[in-house]
Amino acid sequence: MIFGDGLENYPDKEITPKSFDILVANPPYSVKAFKPHLKLSNNQFDLLEKISNDGSEIETLFVERISQLLKPNGVAAVVLPSSILNKENESFITARESLLKNFNMIAIATLGSKTFGATGTNTVILFLQKFNEPPKRTDMVLDSVEAILSRTDTTGWEDASILREYLKKIGVTKDTYNTFLSKNEDYAFWKDDNYFCQHYNEFVNSTDYNKKRTQKTFLNLSEVEQKQWFNQKFYEYAFSVEQEKLFYYSLVYKQDTLIISAPDENKEQEKFLGYKWSNRKGQEGIQIIKAGGCLYNASDRGDNNSIAGLVRNAFSKEDTFDVEELDTYYYRLRLQDMLDFSGTSFNKSIKTTPTRVLKDIPGLKNYKLSDKNFFDLSIGNRVLSGEVVENGSTPIYSANVFEEFGRINKQNITDFSMPSILWGIDGDWMVNIMPANKPFYPTDHCGVLRIKTDDILPKYMALALQVEGEFERFSRSNRASTQRIANLIIQVPSIGEQQKIVGEIEAIDKKIADEQTIIIEQSEKVKSKFAEMFGLSNLAPLSRIATVEMGQSPSGNSYNNDGNGMIFHQGKIAFGSLYINDSGVWTTNPIKIAEVNDVLMSVRAPVGDTNITLKQCCIGRGLASIRVINGKATPTFLIYSIRSVEGDILGKTGVSFDSIGKDGILSLRIPVASIEEQNQFTDYALSCDKLKFEAQERLKELNRTREELIDKHFR
Repeated sequence: MIFGDGLENYPDKEITPKSFDILVANPPYSVKAFKPHLKLSNNQFDLLEKISNDGSEIETLFVERISQLLKPNGVAAVVLPSSILNKENESFITARESLLKNFNMIAIATLGSKTFGATGTNTVILFLQKFNEPPKRTDMVLDSVEAILSRTDTTGWEDASILREYLKKIGVTKDTYNTFLSKNEDYAFWKDDNYFCQHYNEFVNSTDYNKKRTQKTFLNLSEVEQKQWFNQKFYEYAFSVEQEKLFYYSLVYKQDTLIISAPDENKEQEKFLGYKWSNRKGQEGIQIIKAGGCLYNASDRGDNNSIAGLVRNAFSKEDTFDVEELDTYYYRLRLQDMLDFSGTSFNKSIKTTPTRVLKDIPGLKNYKLSDKNFFDLSIGNRVLSGEVVENGSTPIYSANVFEEFGRINKQNITDFSMPSILWGIDGDWMVNIMPANKPFYPTDHCGVLRIKTDDILPKYMALALQVEGEFERFSRSNRASTQRIANLIIQVPSIGEQQKIVGEIEAIDKKIADEQTIIIEQSEKVKSKFAEMFGLSNLAPLSRIATVEMGQSPSGNSYNNDGNGMIFHQGKIAFGSLYINDSGVWTTNPIKIAEVNDVLMSVRAPVGDTNITLKQCCIGRGLASIRVINGKATPTFLIYSIRSVEGDILGKTGVSFDSIGKDGILSLRIPVASIEEQNQFTDYALSCDKLKFEAQERLKELNRTREELIDKHFR
């Protein structure tokens, strides 16, 4: 065991570059303003100059450190925040460049937010193998790229294979690419080319181009001389873009990468990991559910029927094998398909989602959202707290594009004559459409897409963009930046077909809205009936009609997802609108048990939510069971009584844990009513609940139908 700075070399302790065969690391991340405090006497990092003095991305240095320490052919497994794969800061881009220039990307495991407990950070494990050098792989690749761009005869060399595969990747014919490489055509020739139009658009929109074309000395030149200058600068720019993309394509085009994808849902994550995290006093930390989970066989570490076995196989030169029972957790991708080579901006983001295969259907036209001939993409402005005013003239929209963030008395968009499609950049993925002539103010967490052609319906584009974002798995941790949106390709049918598709979905959406209205109306009717019958004038302690049992969590090793024992509820996660659903967790050692028709209350933040049980269940410390005293009350009256005094419940919450105890529940003052009145109210509430339940069932079917339509037309 050697104690020291992981970024430093220690020759006296044999910690020097290229000295390790195996490296396993979980380096620190997000250390605010670490750079001024970094004191290295025997090492230096190229990446350090990309980090500002108040930057926090120390994890990027450890990416470079791995490449320093490993021997050729050495292997590494390193835990990093998932942002290492796609964040667009210069330091993160440089870190990805270091990965691509030094390693075979053997496997990537994307882990959920519950993997490391309270941090809530989405992480990845990169499984890497350093290139077997010398000869240095990047030098060989540079030679290949130079040969391709200089139009050297590459017959019989790998260069020919690289170019052939690259052209297939970007969708350009060899003849077209040779024309580009010859530089014989004027720069304007490329304006209408499907691929090189991007280079043209970037060039003519550049600052240098627009400055030059207005300079007096330049305007004094002949038209031929002006065109020569433009041609030279265009090809310099375009060649630099192609050189970089060819370089990285050459590094990755033969690599295959195993992707391990942990599930998103909490219970599924626990099954995958084999453990859960507990905050229970005296049992804080990891609670083992099944040792190893899906990750490894605890009794046989060499077992190939596990995630570990799949990763181990990915490092070997043996034929790959599959594990059928784990097939929902893994897939294999070509590394070239994990990088986007289609555009002019190349930030080396590494995508772990399967490649989107475009449909080969007559009548579909492909539109890239970066095409400024058809689309305007923009992002809003940061809003300061002092700018938000209660009665402002313009609604503000942020990452939640369906709800106003607030109001403001200024605008950052002046033309609202066309509809706008809004998307959340760094929240839960969502897309909304703003009709024409409706002013709004987008923040820097809200993107805006506007369509400049009559060949695309805004509503159709909004639906298509929602699906594409889901496919890309945009989320809080995987930002839907304007660059990533710009790289999307949307397939669009004829305007008539669009109208038909939009019409079908809008008809379903109207039915969905109608059923949601019924559900809300029936819920409000029950609340109104309760207030009409009982009010809040004649109150008495809840202890007059009910008893309370506080929950107690059983031992963590008694939990299972296999249906063994009694259903277990730790908190309100399985609460429905009135009745609790199954949690998917069972315990073989129940301690505190709730009976049928007990009212369960959440007693830890959030406090006060209630549901009725439909079956016997075990309750943990996050819940209390409230049971009516026989003949004194009905469960329906009890739950609505408690819900009618929710404000009092919040007033009784504890300071430290935002909780309520047994005495606090029993002392709640609820309406007094005879059993006859309670039965009358219960009959009314149950009749409303019946209508609500029927609407909920119809709503489920409508949502299924809507998903089928989305699958049919967009997926």
